[in-house]
Amino acid sequence: MFSIEQKGMKNRLLLAIPILGIGFALNFIDFTIIWRYFAWSNQTLATIVLWTGAVYLHQEKRNHLMASVPAAFMTAVVTTYILQAPEGFSLATTISYPIGIAAAVVATLAFVMYLRKQTALLGVVRR
Repeated sequence: MFSIEQKGMKNRLLLAIPILGIGFALNFIDFTIIWRYFAWSNQTLATIVLWTGAVYLHQEKRNHLMASVPAAFMTAVVTTYILQAPEGFSLATTISYPIGIAAAVVATLAFVMYLRKQTALLGVVRR
C-alpha cells in the first residue's frame, strides 16, 4: 500500500516506531470510552444494514417490514444514544428522545419516498 522498502533497518524502524508510539499512547486512554464508541458505531452499522436490507426486500418484491420496522427503531435508539451519552453531545433526555424519534420518523418517510420513487421509475408491480 505504501510501498516502503523493508530491506534496510532504517526503513523498518521508520515504520515500526510510529506504530509502537501509537500503541504506547493508547495505554493511557480509558478503554471504556473507546468501547462505548465501538458499541455505538456497531449499532449504527447494524441500522444501516437494516435499511439496506429493507430496500433489497422491496426490490425483490418481498415484505420489507421485517427489516424497515427494526431499522426505524434502531435509528431512534442510535440517534438518542449519541445525543444523550457523555461521550456524545450530553444533551438532556427531554431533548435527545424527541430528536431520536424525529430522526426515526424522517428516516422512515425518506425510505417510503424512495420506495415510491423506485416503484414509479421501474414500474415494479407489487404482489
